[in-house]
Amino acid sequence: MCSMVKKWQTMTEAHVDVKTTDGYLLHLSCVGFTKKRRNQIRKTSYAQQVRQIWKKMIEIMAWEMQTNDSKEVINKLTPDSIGRDIEKACQSIYPLHDVFIRKVKMLNKPKFELGKLMELHGEVLQTCRALCNALSEVIDMAPDTDRLHLALMSSSHQAFRPVSGHHQLPSSTLTSLP
Repeated sequence: MCSMVKKWQTMTEAHVDVKTTDGYLLHLSCVGFTKKRRNQIRKTSYAQQVRQIWKKMIEIMAWEMQTNDSKEVINKLTPDSIGRDIEKACQSIYPLHDVFIRKVKMLNKPKFELGKLMELHGEVLQTCRALCNALSEVIDMAPDTDRLHLALMSSSHQAFRPVSGHHQLPSSTLTSLP
């Protein structure tokens, strides 16, 4: 952020409190900087239209947050698509660059619902279960000679030592294979 703040340009900041469709109240801070127009000879790029730029920033941030739920909001904030939308919309007022959402604060959250949480994380759980099932099938198909049966002795405290991609255990902890 400090490297973006320079002399001879106007820094515009806008703040808005918005409620998402699933009940989260968020405080968003947006920042943008004026840029020189093409063929500009003047050294400075100061804008008189700061209030118009604020209004446009607030309008776009409010619309993007009010029409989406928290999952979609996070997906929009991550690639900074809202900043690009603001930059495009403000080109007619005054050209901007380095426009981004600087800070997002959660002011209020809705009551906790287990069903909603499972809906958000259900895809991850299904992927993990499928991975575990595939891994167990691979282990079950492996020949018995590749399996190690360990009998951990209380006196043995040696750690695994990697040898050519496999883990080697001390010989005192290995037992005979069935």
